[in-house]
Amino acid sequence: MDSGIAKLVEHLIAARRQGDIGHLITQVRVLDDKSRQEALSLAWRRMQETQGQDQEEALDVGRMIVGDAPTSFLNEVLIAPFPDDLKIYACWLLEGWGDASSLLALQQLLHSPVGPNVKQAALLPLAMIKDVSVDDVLLEATLDDDEAVTELARELLEERRR
Repeated sequence: MDSGIAKLVEHLIAARRQGDIGHLITQVRVLDDKSRQEALSLAWRRMQETQGQDQEEALDVGRMIVGDAPTSFLNEVLIAPFPDDLKIYACWLLEGWGDASSLLALQQLLHSPVGPNVKQAALLPLAMIKDVSVDDVLLEATLDDDEAVTELARELLEERRR
């Protein structure tokens, strides 16, 4: 691990604690994908090692690292072993910016062992990229080979019809 990246993550967490992260955002923006991945991994490790306010601060830093990332990095977050909160955030960001490569990552996410909230978050960007309605994506998902995806799609369709 690059000690410069570790210091950046620690500075981001400290700045978040003080409510003054604006001056550090520019440092996050210039990170390449490899450095960004390393920073996110460090923030994630910090999330796992802490509780309460410290954990929330590390999660916010993780969101900041993800929030300013290119689409290729967001796609990586979807399929890498990161927390559900970050995957949901990445899905939310892809709603306006997803591309053909995001389609594959979102479909992989639907078939991965993540919680139903993550799978539900993947549906809207999936529909936007396919240029179809969410109902169409849900109908297609009810025919999926993965029983968990099928069940979630049925539940969401029923919910939307009420």
